[in-house]
Amino acid sequence: FDDASWKTLDLPHDFQINQPWDKTASQARGFKNMEIGWYRKNFKANPDWKGKRIFIDFEGIMLTGDVWLNGEKIGGTDYGYLGFEADITKKLRFDSENVMAVRANTGKENNSRWYTGGGIFRDVHVFVKDSVSVARHGIFITTPKISVENATANIQVEVEGIRGKSLNVEITAKIFSPDGKQVSETKIAAPQRSKKSTHEVLLPEVNIVNPQLWSCETPNLYTAEITILLDGKTIDKTTEKFGIRTLEFSKEFGFKLNGKKVFLKGIANHHDLGAVGVAAYETAISRQFDMLKSFGYNHVRTSHNPYSEAFLRLADEKGILIVDELYDK
Repeated sequence: FDDASWKTLDLPHDFQINQPWDKTASQARGFKNMEIGWYRKNFKANPDWKGKRIFIDFEGIMLTGDVWLNGEKIGGTDYGYLGFEADITKKLRFDSENVMAVRANTGKENNSRWYTGGGIFRDVHVFVKDSVSVARHGIFITTPKISVENATANIQVEVEGIRGKSLNVEITAKIFSPDGKQVSETKIAAPQRSKKSTHEVLLPEVNIVNPQLWSCETPNLYTAEITILLDGKTIDKTTEKFGIRTLEFSKEFGFKLNGKKVFLKGIANHHDLGAVGVAAYETAISRQFDMLKSFGYNHVRTSHNPYSEAFLRLADEKGILIVDELYDK
């Protein structure tokens, strides 16, 4: 297919914001006509990827999406606010160029009641992994016990590639303070001959002395560095930021953060960024948070669906509480 006349662009992208306004189009969808957008990317596989597991990860395609690699469908989503991952290890060509095609469909007018935009509106990542690795969204951290002197953290890591095998796999987690100093470490051996394709491994509880708590006024973030070792050799490493804080809800006192009553002062937000559309531009999201903070706000309700990873990460960094919604429409 000759795509020489197509526009070259960067992701994330909202193709619908650039369409003409139409007063006869759906008011509920922002007076834009419903359309189908196509994207194509030609690329050569890195020779260093041979022998590895290769995944493509789409954070979101609006409103529904389908993806093909070299003419073969590899995945898709019927709900644009949730992404998906596809294993393309056996489908990738190393002897010739690869072609990835994405079809984004805004659907019918009655599929929503707000401006949704259209296209690959969130980030796309390629992950190159070893045979044993941390699973997609595979780190879960909680801080169940907190005092002025100490805090405990529980770290759960979902591990792939150990099913039915007897391997010498060790999982370690190093904790770094907001100023970058290591404050704690924990480790555990992965189970032998697991019966699960993805095994949830809970590491021994760690202790953090004199914790710097996360709040809207002091959004302190610790970093967990997760490493997977096979026969003592590092084969996967990733990091996850987290805040040490307590959350309490009660009909008597409402909401407490770190033992103190907090009123949620904020907005019910839709995921578009005004005139720039729905593409999850980090600079626009950051600007929005800075403006809300200047108004004295401390919270955003994600009306009415899961938001981008960039949005949630920036909320953590800026000191914004999130009331997270799953779906509406």
